[in-house]
Amino acid sequence: TKRIGVLCPCAVIKRVEIGLSAILYANLEIVFAVAGAAFLLLFEEPKEIYKDVEWLTIFFFVGLFIIIGGFESNGGIKYLADQLIVLTNGSLNAATMIILWASGIISGIIDNIPYTATMAPMIAEIQNVMGHEYAYPLWWCLSLGACLGGNMTIIGAAANVEFHARIIAQKHVQRELIRSAVEIQRRSYDSSIDVTDLIGFAESSILQV
Repeated sequence: TKRIGVLCPCAVIKRVEIGLSAILYANLEIVFAVAGAAFLLLFEEPKEIYKDVEWLTIFFFVGLFIIIGGFESNGGIKYLADQLIVLTNGSLNAATMIILWASGIISGIIDNIPYTATMAPMIAEIQNVMGHEYAYPLWWCLSLGACLGGNMTIIGAAANVEFHARIIAQKHVQRELIRSAVEIQRRSYDSSIDVTDLIGFAESSILQV
């Protein structure tokens, strides 16, 4: 059975701070989510939780949103929104086609997550200027284009990259096993090699894979 960890006072204080922050700055759904997560943490070892956290992914998104926030603060998002409105002359049909096709093509070239994170504030800016009814189809075009474009190439989505890397690793292992098996077979036909040495070579070859 798993031992229930005892939380130190600092950990308890940290959870209280998280809960208060959620109540002050978030909506009700987030409050319930954070409260449920905090309750579950009472039955886990904090050190074990920290080991399982994907820190690289977290810091990737932290850096991504910092860059996008700086781009937005310097007027870059507003400039893109204004240019799209000028380019389409306020036409909703033209705007939807541009967002849809651009999302599909660009998401196939770069990862669709940073693209979507950049485009979402731009569409929100368009919504502030043109209204909700005008921007509503644009959100669907962004979602559809980014999702489909992410499946167009290997690098279009993080899941694609991970899956492809797993395939490459498996093929590498298979090639090494074939190479080791061929060498073991070749040595098996050599009567000058001692059987004990042959078994040791076979074991070491397989284990090195």
